[in-house]
Amino acid sequence: MTTKEPPAWLNVLRKIGGFDPLPSPSATDAEQPATAENGAAETEEDAPLFTPVQAKPSAGKKALRITVWVVLILILWIGVRTIIWGNKARQEAAPVPISATFPTATAEGVASRFSVAFLTWEEGDAGAKTRADALRPYYFTTGDIDGRLGWNGKGKQRAENPTVMRVQVIDEKTARVLVLVDIINGEKRSSTGLEMTVKVIDGAGVVVGNPGVVAVPAAPTVARHEASSDDGQLTTKTKTEAQSFFSLFAAGDNLDSIAAPGAKIRGLNGAWGTATVTRWTVSEGGADRRTATAEVTFDRDGVQLKQTFTCSIVKVSASGVDQWKISEVHGGI
Repeated sequence: MTTKEPPAWLNVLRKIGGFDPLPSPSATDAEQPATAENGAAETEEDAPLFTPVQAKPSAGKKALRITVWVVLILILWIGVRTIIWGNKARQEAAPVPISATFPTATAEGVASRFSVAFLTWEEGDAGAKTRADALRPYYFTTGDIDGRLGWNGKGKQRAENPTVMRVQVIDEKTARVLVLVDIINGEKRSSTGLEMTVKVIDGAGVVVGNPGVVAVPAAPTVARHEASSDDGQLTTKTKTEAQSFFSLFAAGDNLDSIAAPGAKIRGLNGAWGTATVTRWTVSEGGADRRTATAEVTFDRDGVQLKQTFTCSIVKVSASGVDQWKISEVHGGI
């Protein structure tokens, strides 16, 4: 009966651990056990004078073996832990903020329509009924809505041009919305803020509770725009080209003849009269592309309006001559 050879990796592990390798079956078979005759043939002279003592491993080898065993045990533990509890090092998905999933557009629409209805009234029963009908689709109530809803039934005014200024999400179904509304009262015209709580459930929104008028939000403080360094030489060189461009920009529609190749710029087609470039500045930058600022005055039937444009200009070569052409136009700085 033959015995299988032990796997090589097992002997490697035994050697690392300080154990003797498993004997090979072939080697064992080759070494037949001694018979009685063979034993009798041996004499005392053939016996060794002393039994050799196996050398103890050095401290370095011991430390290496301990380190290897620690690493193997650690790897085994990590594998078992991962199988049982999962990989704790894996980062969980960051929670999605409520504001990212809240139906803001629905809340804004409800608040805008409600603001106009709430701040519009006309004295008399007919006016109260009209107000109630306008409020009903956007206001939550357990019974029929009162056309007055905080209004004492006196006077007349109209609200228009609602603009949502802020949406503060409170929870997954609730938000506080601030709307800016223009108020027309006879010859007087003013603006006011109206803040309310809006609930959105299953895609439909309503205002809950009475709203409150608040002051118009103040404009934010904006840091001053940092001016870039100007290229005086290129500014002078390209100002005539800029005037030609804006003249056609004001008068025509197709600017392919004067804009950079591939540019998709449409003109005003005479809607704002003529255009005069009163200030043109090219900033320092790359060899083939720059940013320029144009101050342009439009004149329509004697009415003038000064505006600012930011332009991208690129160098275009044609017939061995380099020219700078406008490739993009944007309003503002």
